[in-house]
Amino acid sequence: MATNDWFFAKPKTFWSKSKKENIIEHNAKKCKDMPAPNHYKLDTSWVNNKKCEFLKGEKITIIDDIIKL
Repeated sequence: MATNDWFFAKPKTFWSKSKKENIIEHNAKKCKDMPAPNHYKLDTSWVNNKKCEFLKGEKITIIDDIIKL
């Protein structure tokens, strides 16, 4: 017959043996491999940047879509 003894048992907890660290130390350790904000290399030239090309053609607005219906 099944029993409910597991329900009355105390939960097992443990404390880590490692050094306790505060939130600032934790975030510093987590972000130590990220480059500093002034070390990013950005290509600000729109001439050579292929991500910033605009498509050539007429601009289609919402009103144009309504008129076509």
